[in-house]
Amino acid sequence: MKRIIGIVILCMVIGTGLGISLSRADDLPPGVIAVDGGEGTSCADGSPYQFFSREGQGDALLIYFEGGGACWDGSTCNPRAGTYKKAPDDLLRLYGGGIFASRPENPFQGYDIVLVSYCTGDVHMGDAVQEYTYQGKTFTIAHRGYANAQRALAWAFEKYPSPSRIFITGSSAGSYGAIFHASTILEHYQGVPAAHLGDSGVGVIGDGWEGLSRWGVYDILRTHWKEFKNLTEADFGINQLYTVTAKRFPEVTFSQYTTKGDRVQAFFYELMGGTDWTTHMEAQLQELNDGLPNFRYFVTGGDLHTVLNLPQFYTYQSEGIPLRDWVEALSKGAPVKSLHCTNCTVPELVN
Repeated sequence: MKRIIGIVILCMVIGTGLGISLSRADDLPPGVIAVDGGEGTSCADGSPYQFFSREGQGDALLIYFEGGGACWDGSTCNPRAGTYKKAPDDLLRLYGGGIFASRPENPFQGYDIVLVSYCTGDVHMGDAVQEYTYQGKTFTIAHRGYANAQRALAWAFEKYPSPSRIFITGSSAGSYGAIFHASTILEHYQGVPAAHLGDSGVGVIGDGWEGLSRWGVYDILRTHWKEFKNLTEADFGINQLYTVTAKRFPEVTFSQYTTKGDRVQAFFYELMGGTDWTTHMEAQLQELNDGLPNFRYFVTGGDLHTVLNLPQFYTYQSEGIPLRDWVEALSKGAPVKSLHCTNCTVPELVN
C-alpha cells in the first residue's frame, strides 16, 4: 500500500508525461519562446526535444533545470510509469508561480530566463540508449539529458552573451542538472557574478544502485572532468560533484534547499533500496557544510517536494528567515548562513 500511495504522489507531482510539448506560440505563456533542440537531442521515447526561454527587461540571467522524476530499469522506465516525464509539457504551470511569478517581491523579476526542459529520465546527466524489459515487453529509452542540456546552454551562451549576473538553479531532477552543468556555465561566463541553488535534490542514493551507470554518467565524468579521470564508481556520490565544482569556483556560493521530510525524495530513495532518507540527507548536507566554505543549506519543516515554482517560495522560512529573502541575498552575492528548522514536523511560515 505504501508503494501504491507513493506512485500516486509521484503522478501528482510529475504528471503523466503523456502530453504533447507546448511548441505552438499560442500555447506558451506570454513572452516564452520554444527552441527546437535539433540533431543529437531527443526525449526518452525518441520524440523531438525542445527547451524554452523568456526575455526579461534587465540583463541578469536565470538558468533553470526542470524537474520530473527519473528512471533506471524496466519497472521505472516503462512507458506507463509515473516516475519520470516523457515530454516537457507543463510550461503554463511552471511559469505561473514562485520565482517565475510576475510580482514585485520576486527577486528574479526582469531576469532573462532559460528553462532547460526535461524528458529523459536521467536527471539531465545521461548519454546512453538502453533497452529495458517490463512484464515481458522490451522498449528503448534514450537517456539524452546531457546532450539536451548542453544544446540548451550553447543556445543560451549565444543569445545572452554578457549577463550582469547569473543564477543557476533547478528543482528535483533539475537540482542535479544544475550542479552537473554548473561548471560549463561558470567556465563560459568567467568573471560574471554567479550563485547556485539546488531545490529538493540532495542526492541520497541506495547502495548498489545502478542508475548512474545505466545513464552513462560515469563515462561523461571521466571524459570531461579532469578530477574524475580515474573515477571509481563505488565511491562516487553527488557530494563529490558538489565538492569538485565548489573548489573549482571558490568565489561562487553553492547551496541546497529541502524540506526535512521531503516525501518524493524519500520515496525514490526507497525505490533504490534505501531506508531512513532523512538521516542520510542530514549527513550529506552537513558534510558539505563542514567541508566547503562556499556551501550553504536551507532546511525547512514538512514534506513538500520542490518550492521554487510554488507559492510557498514566499511563505516558507527557517530560523525566522524567509526563504525568499535568503534566496535574494544568495542571488546578489550577499553572505547567507546555513539554516535548519527547529520544529521540523510542519513548515515554519512567514508571519
